[in-house]
Amino acid sequence: MAKIGGKMANIKLHQEQNPLGRPGPGGLTTEGGEQKEGFVAYIAPKKRNGFEKEGFVAMSKTAMDLMAENKSLRGGDMRVLLKMLARLDFENWILVTQAEIGRELGIRPEHVSHSIKRLIDASYILKGPKSGLQQAYRLNPEIGWMGANQTHKIALSAQGDSELREAKRARLRVVVNNKQKPAGDE
Repeated sequence: MAKIGGKMANIKLHQEQNPLGRPGPGGLTTEGGEQKEGFVAYIAPKKRNGFEKEGFVAMSKTAMDLMAENKSLRGGDMRVLLKMLARLDFENWILVTQAEIGRELGIRPEHVSHSIKRLIDASYILKGPKSGLQQAYRLNPEIGWMGANQTHKIALSAQGDSELREAKRARLRVVVNNKQKPAGDE
């Protein structure tokens, strides 16, 4: 069945032969024998990846390489990071307690706390707002992203704006478009 001229009809594909006996242009033949010239386009169904049920995150290869080479992080820190990434939600939000991470990894909550502090200091994880007693975290969008491409661009822009405000608060010199400005200048 196909829609032709606004009506549903059973169709058959036909292909004309040219004088040399080779296939020529074709078209469709409707139930009533009416031939419609043109071409048939096959639109393949969207290919699904194997992670659709579990979800997936896009990660920067450069960021992963830098993380692997970061000597200030310990193996336990990377385990905590991976456990946090397993809880990653859209737009990089992570809601998990340190007690949950500790219980699932078999390590004490204070060790989880130290690991999270090192991950925040390394800017891999960003501290978000508190939700009741639970601290929210966010994966730095420069490292990876879970969500729509457009919202990733917005998050990257907001991250850059946040870093600029923080530098100005610390009275650091800020370079914008290769021009150095004292902190506080707009």
